Amino acid sequence: MRYKFLPLLCVLFVLIIEIGCGREERRFPSGNWVLTSGLVYITTESTQAERVVNHFSQSSSSSLNLVEGVRVPLDRIERNVSRWRLEDGVLTLNDSLRYIQLEPFNGTLSYATELGETYKFVITALSDSILELETFERVQNTGTEVIRYYSVLGFRKD
Repeated sequence: MRYKFLPLLCVLFVLIIEIGCGREERRFPSGNWVLTSGLVYITTESTQAERVVNHFSQSSSSSLNLVEGVRVPLDRIERNVSRWRLEDGVLTLNDSLRYIQLEPFNGTLSYATELGETYKFVITALSDSILELETFERVQNTGTEVIRYYSVLGFRKD
């Protein structure tokens, strides 16, 4: 008899936890975005040494591909120049090239490049005026060492 309300209490407990924690709505970052920042996080495989490098410390342009340079237009990033228009599952790069979203939107943007590779970008921050994306991780051989890296790109709404 004293356990009669136990199932009801369990359900209430779960509801309170879910409401209290909240569920983040994953909304598509529609609009025009201008690239304003870019950091690359690099780990050297042999020593596990980690470092962070500003993509734009030497120049206002850089590449998401550190070893091979710009292989596809999505690799080229230019501070305050690169423009991404995101609408209805389509990325228009610099008002010219269009990329179609490969997978249903779930917080990750994924596009096939001209070379048939898939580029994925995870949304790590989104507001009405700011978008932050983390790129997929790459592992490449520089000729002297193997590095693993990814970039974090910051955009402001245009």
